[in-house]
Amino acid sequence: MSIIKEKREEQRISQNELGKRVGLSQQQINKIERDDNIPLKHIPAFARALKIPVTDLLPESFRIIKFSQAPSPDTVSIAVLDARACCGNGIENADDKVVGYWHIPEIEYKEITHANPDNIKMLRVFGDSMEPTLKDGDWVLVDISRNFLDSDGLYLIKKTTALAVKRLQTTVSGDILIKSDNTKYDTEREPLSVIVIVGKVVYTLKAEKVG
Repeated sequence: MSIIKEKREEQRISQNELGKRVGLSQQQINKIERDDNIPLKHIPAFARALKIPVTDLLPESFRIIKFSQAPSPDTVSIAVLDARACCGNGIENADDKVVGYWHIPEIEYKEITHANPDNIKMLRVFGDSMEPTLKDGDWVLVDISRNFLDSDGLYLIKKTTALAVKRLQTTVSGDILIKSDNTKYDTEREPLSVIVIVGKVVYTLKAEKVG
């Protein structure tokens, strides 16, 4: 039995009602349950609708991180957040609950950044607005101590109740361009004072299935 069907039946939600909550038809819900295959772009919506962690719905091939609580010697532990950074229109899930830790050798960590590991958070991104730089399912490491615009680059910003990874660029007038690397998305222009910067992206990890 698929996890979607299992959780739906536990909560006594019909396929039609679940479809309304996630913006899909009853036929689409039935197919997802039958095939036990949730399109990545719909995973956050299903997680919200069924009130379960997003990580519970990720395909096995995408679970590239072991959420261990016991680091080995000479390693750095980076908190993995159950918060979905969106590379599209925004995902209304700003919950920053730590679901585990990614353990990386200290020597490798220092090649990435010299920031305090407590300030580095790891999140998965969804959507296509930052392609080809970031693809759907990739991971980002964000330095939350750099919650200000210190230079042009990739930042994790909060848009209303949503998180988004965007490229911020200064202008001569002082306004900030909020840009997507995918040219099919429009560039936004805002005063710096209205942009809520959560942190700066300092590293990206590709989530590519092999084999």
